[in-house]
Amino acid sequence: MNRFMKFDAIRYRGIDGLSIKKAAKINLIVGPNGIGKTSLLEAIWLFTNRDNPITLWHSDLSRSGYEYVNPVAELGSGKMIHLAGIENGIKQDYKVTFEELTTKFTDHKRTRPYTANQKFIVGKMHVEIDNKKLENFSMQYSTREGFILLPGAEHAVYPSMFLISDSSLGIDLQRFSEIVRQGTKDALVRKLRLFHSLLSDIEIVVEDDGEPYILATVNEDKRFRLEDLGSGIERIFTCFMAMFASRNSLVCIDRVEASLHYSAFLKFWKLIHDISEEFNTQIFATTHSKECIDAAIRASSGRKEDLKIYALYRNRDDKRVGAVDYSGDDL
Repeated sequence: MNRFMKFDAIRYRGIDGLSIKKAAKINLIVGPNGIGKTSLLEAIWLFTNRDNPITLWHSDLSRSGYEYVNPVAELGSGKMIHLAGIENGIKQDYKVTFEELTTKFTDHKRTRPYTANQKFIVGKMHVEIDNKKLENFSMQYSTREGFILLPGAEHAVYPSMFLISDSSLGIDLQRFSEIVRQGTKDALVRKLRLFHSLLSDIEIVVEDDGEPYILATVNEDKRFRLEDLGSGIERIFTCFMAMFASRNSLVCIDRVEASLHYSAFLKFWKLIHDISEEFNTQIFATTHSKECIDAAIRASSGRKEDLKIYALYRNRDDKRVGAVDYSGDDL
């Protein structure tokens, strides 16, 4: 299995030198509030999408919803984001710094005078992968203050997915469309039916105003928006859809237990194992729930090596965040 094996969050938010070693197929991150569980999850997701600098401005990383010009100042530590790991057996190193600029944005083909709202180039994002600086600044990202020069691709395509605790159905209907095209939608519906026995179909419907949504058919003839069936079903669909759509890749799920009743935990985790095996999808997830942890351990019975739990703690001496991992018989 192609797998994200090792990860070092060398500099990211409040994390300074946290290592994840010998990651398993399913990895559960636990610990007290404020210890850095979500930050670690973000760092892993950001690292797997390191070829797309625009990821640094992704809305799920901006917890306040406030648009920032310099993401390194928000996400980094010591004016740098520095992540490293072993992915698909290959060592990778990723560094990002931000350079402030005040250069006026110019267009040599422009003949008219500049207007008062003409934007400036206000910054440049420097990206270094495997000690090689990306020099082709062919892309510009527009912020409220002006343009940021970026190296890399024209469009961000995310090979892995990141689900925050309140991720909605609108996050990635394009991925659901891909599931339909691949012919795996019926398998997804069958798994959802284990949580809602009357569910018979799901499909994308577009309103007159062009807004798409997921329509669920219940009891063969009654149709509802999927979210009308409850936040638990919506959450399960979102998690399973992400795994179906991320074949041979990785899914990060923050607060995996969100909106789920504790009685569904064991069944949920058993299906997480099954889908992970079928689609070769690696999972990193956080939880606050002891019941969720217990269910994950019970669901791994007979395949204990597929689950690893990382308990985060803060070192008393230097205040850095560390991790103790548990797997196999230790669980």
